[in-house]
Amino acid sequence: MNRNKQYKKPFRKEHTNKRKDDQDYNVVLMNLQDYMLANDIMEKSIKHIKITNKYTNDRKTSNEKIKKPADKNNGMVYPKYKDSLFWCYYILSNSLDDYTIMDISKKYFETEKQAKIDLVTLVREKKDEIKKLKLKRTDIENELVNESTISINTFLAICDLKDIPVLIVKNKIYYELGDTSESSSTNIIIYDVNEDKYGIDMDNTAEKIAKHRDTLWKVENISKPIRGISFYKISDLQDICKRVGIDTEIQLDTKTKNKTKPQLYEELVQKLS
Repeated sequence: MNRNKQYKKPFRKEHTNKRKDDQDYNVVLMNLQDYMLANDIMEKSIKHIKITNKYTNDRKTSNEKIKKPADKNNGMVYPKYKDSLFWCYYILSNSLDDYTIMDISKKYFETEKQAKIDLVTLVREKKDEIKKLKLKRTDIENELVNESTISINTFLAICDLKDIPVLIVKNKIYYELGDTSESSSTNIIIYDVNEDKYGIDMDNTAEKIAKHRDTLWKVENISKPIRGISFYKISDLQDICKRVGIDTEIQLDTKTKNKTKPQLYEELVQKLS
């Protein structure tokens, strides 16, 4: 009996001491909780870091010189997004810096959709002007709302409504819209056939515009530049072919012969198609 009492007594004492030690340990943990990297504290710290970095980056962006997100080559700026004609319009109606800021914020989808909705409203308000351009208002609205890219006709329509003068260069031909008497205010839009996209010449000069006018063929309808063959004289086709880089002569054995009117016309159609 005495042995049992002696055995149980220290056991209870040891158990009591262990409970006291656990309590003391818990008190210490509670006191240190604010200084420990627990999950909830780590999450708060990470959020704080993200917010701080965002604020720092925003200030850095506003103070530093903005980098251009578009492809630049000899003064040419080619928007990197799919609807290059729309983004050319966006830059012309706003600025290249606005485009850059939009690109940095990665809000191109929202920006494009909202701008196109606003343009639909403008087209409806100025439907009489659309008629003068001999374009269908419904076609323009459909492209702006439902299509991933706009056509050259829609681009010209919205530039006309916004009084933006442009000179479009494509496949050795050019088309002018708006008052182009002041060459310095005319915007040069160039189609890159290899990349299949349009860009803006940001280093526009009167000399460049004069060179385009002197060396390229001016058309009245850039969507359908070629009329029926009966509209042209052979001398007209020869002049046009020279401007667009088509030989007007053909080598037959040891003789050089002028190409016929049908030959010139067919090669011109293929060149500009």
